[in-house]
Amino acid sequence: MKQGRRAVITGIGMLCNVGRNKQEIIDNLIKEKMNFQICEEIPNVKVGKSDIPEIELTQFDSLDKIERMAFATINEALEDAGLTVKQIEQKNERVAVSFATSQYGIEQTLRGIADKKQRGLWNLYTKRSVTKIAQKYQIKGGIYTTSSACASGTAGAILGYDLIRNDEADIVLVGGSDCISKVSLFGFNSLQALSGDISKPFDVSRDGINIGEGSAFFVLEELEHAKKRGKKWYGEIVGGSLANDAYHITSPNPNGEGANYAMEAAIKQAKISPNKLDYINAHGTGTKANDIMELNAIERLFSNQATGVNTFVSSTKSRTGHCLGSAGSIELGFCLLAMSNQFQLETINTSETIEDQFGLLKSDGKSKEIDYVLSNSFAFGGNISSIVIRK
Repeated sequence: MKQGRRAVITGIGMLCNVGRNKQEIIDNLIKEKMNFQICEEIPNVKVGKSDIPEIELTQFDSLDKIERMAFATINEALEDAGLTVKQIEQKNERVAVSFATSQYGIEQTLRGIADKKQRGLWNLYTKRSVTKIAQKYQIKGGIYTTSSACASGTAGAILGYDLIRNDEADIVLVGGSDCISKVSLFGFNSLQALSGDISKPFDVSRDGINIGEGSAFFVLEELEHAKKRGKKWYGEIVGGSLANDAYHITSPNPNGEGANYAMEAAIKQAKISPNKLDYINAHGTGTKANDIMELNAIERLFSNQATGVNTFVSSTKSRTGHCLGSAGSIELGFCLLAMSNQFQLETINTSETIEDQFGLLKSDGKSKEIDYVLSNSFAFGGNISSIVIRK
């Protein structure tokens, strides 16, 4: 690893149920606007759908919804960073892609189940999203897909961070994209994990998740490379860590060991103390099991602090629902936008928060000036990822 190589974000592209692009998302985050719809497949269940339309695939190599969302946000991120496809092509192997998702290829898979005669061909064209990205944007460096369930987005961002630090790339397109499918809907419904209304993370009466969808992509760039281009940046990734509970296929370890380890390791890599964190974007699913485990793990971070704790903790899944493999990417985007525009990301739709040792869940009196943020993503299979960004 070359000493001193730093990774900054110079471009952002986003879409989800909160907005169709970065600026619309900023406006609606500030307004605390929610946009959930009744699910057609399961009565009394609400979902956070994007404005990208559902289109039935007619060709094996047609772009599915996950890919169409990804391309839309990559285009916005590149424009925001002032990069063209020609400039990327000229960089040869110094540009890479880190793509995060949990359901890529799901539309082709479902079409293959219905079209028995052509099932093999439909299955052949699944799992090709990152290759399509490389071809469309002429990216000749490494291309990587991270599919560690709902930890994918944050884990994929850490991978891009490592590529920059290790001098394997000067620019990495980092992001995630995931859609609502019948597989995710009926899967979470069978686990009795879906909320009967709008999810209420960290609320005493929390009853489960809403499923959401969307995409967020970033231009992650080596600092000196960005300076030479005269580009300002939204923030810098300064630490990240991956872990696993090694406990259960769906349930988190209730003592939060894996979550605590990942957060502590990410903070250590960032070379800061927990008290430096102005904000923690919690995984915060709104389920009985996750929220109390995560809060306990976060409180453990501050258990040895000699001074008062002024860190604010919230869950933005109260606005988007759980966007599965793209959740970490979207939440990283929210953190960067809150940092650069100086607003707080409150947990909305809650009435009575669970007991909280350090007052972490209360925003009263907490500064809107955000310098350091930690974002958590936890997942099935025990997958855990935590990332730290600096203004």
